[in-house]
Amino acid sequence: MRYAFGSAEDVSQWTLRGNQHFDFDWAMIPLGNADAWRRDHKLTFSVGKVYVKDNRTGETRTYEDDVAPHSPIGSLRGYYENADWGNIERAYSFHEDSHSARPIEDAVHALGGKRFLVSWLGMPAVDAYDALGDRYFISLHKEPDKLRHLLDVLTKVEMDWVDHLADLGLDGLWMEECMASSDCIKMRHFIDIIWPFEKRVIDHVWKRGIRPLLYFCGGVSDRVHELCDLQPSCLAVEESKKGFVNDIPSIRMATSDKLCLMGYIDSIRVLPTGDPADFGGEIKARLNEGSAGGGFILGSGSPILNDTPIGKVELLSKYGRRYGSYPPRLK
Repeated sequence: MRYAFGSAEDVSQWTLRGNQHFDFDWAMIPLGNADAWRRDHKLTFSVGKVYVKDNRTGETRTYEDDVAPHSPIGSLRGYYENADWGNIERAYSFHEDSHSARPIEDAVHALGGKRFLVSWLGMPAVDAYDALGDRYFISLHKEPDKLRHLLDVLTKVEMDWVDHLADLGLDGLWMEECMASSDCIKMRHFIDIIWPFEKRVIDHVWKRGIRPLLYFCGGVSDRVHELCDLQPSCLAVEESKKGFVNDIPSIRMATSDKLCLMGYIDSIRVLPTGDPADFGGEIKARLNEGSAGGGFILGSGSPILNDTPIGKVELLSKYGRRYGSYPPRLK
């Protein structure tokens, strides 16, 4: 997540407690909500959704519409022939009156040198989908030049976010792309439209002296070489699901001499409900696949679900420590 709703102090405290409890090598640190934003807004919860009331106007919207992932732009709904591009750029930009960097500052002070500290960064295609909704997919086919214009605006915004986050002392950025995989868009659209903007953002992260960790959701097997050409420090992939198959041995072979691979313990079928007695064997199998011929970071393939027992997450850390050195001790 780029930021979590809650005061900067609260977000800082639970982030530090969680990362000090689990014996992991790296930590994801979100931004918090600024005091000014919390003063002007009230959060309520109902039927699994979060709602935001603007105390100044009395208007109530869902949290996703109002502030996620950046700020209240709303949806362009595809009608962007006469879009105010400057307004879009301002809406997606970093706002000190909305975001607080205190959780990251506190984490750098308490965990710097002890954990590899990262924060979240959305990629331009993700932002484009947030703005356009399903019109994003139509635009790939029918309005590619207009989509490129929007992607160019959003790429500049993301590079600005990189500058803000790099200045806070992070070690890397967790860069999520979930709208450019084989189960979402055609290969030619990825190469011709999306890839150049992703490359610009990743290059800028390297320029700022921190590491880009690319979390490419969905199917990657048909475009893994193009992902390597983006030159991230690490490629994190999901477990196979939703109709796509990520063949890890072939992905590992394609990436072995180019970049580190990360993942991909099944966070849907294995972590929440799998038999703890079989968990060690599952981790050894994934380590055996992922570490063959290159660097590998053990982790979950997808975000860990809320109903996952804490003990299973602790086992992930325990077995990772037991088997995860080089060469892996898989006996």
